[in-house]
Amino acid sequence: MAKMSELDMVLKELRVAAQAITNAADNLAEFYSGKPTQPVPEPGSPTLNEPETAPATSEPEKAAEVTEPMKLALRAIANEKVAVSDDCKAKIKALLNKYGIRNLTAVLPNDYAAFKTELEGL
Repeated sequence: MAKMSELDMVLKELRVAAQAITNAADNLAEFYSGKPTQPVPEPGSPTLNEPETAPATSEPEKAAEVTEPMKLALRAIANEKVAVSDDCKAKIKALLNKYGIRNLTAVLPNDYAAFKTELEGL
């Protein structure tokens, strides 16, 4: 019986890793093509991200390019947390509310480090 629960845990971790890789591939495709792509949500998983809005000036656009790898990391961490624990969705929403934002893409560049640290601590 112990082998079955160990196998179940390994399979769950494999699914989390596969979802993170799929999300990263979707985000890279969107970033380099300039066309928004719709990630394939895992059945039963919450949608934490909304489509990004185009910046009005070239200066915010430059900042968005700098923070894109961090956005990918935040999305992967959030997806992993939600896949592992059902109560993490509520904790992530509370963290978003704490920063006064509605989704992960709205995290300000100045808040990324602190937000990521808190997200990893959930």
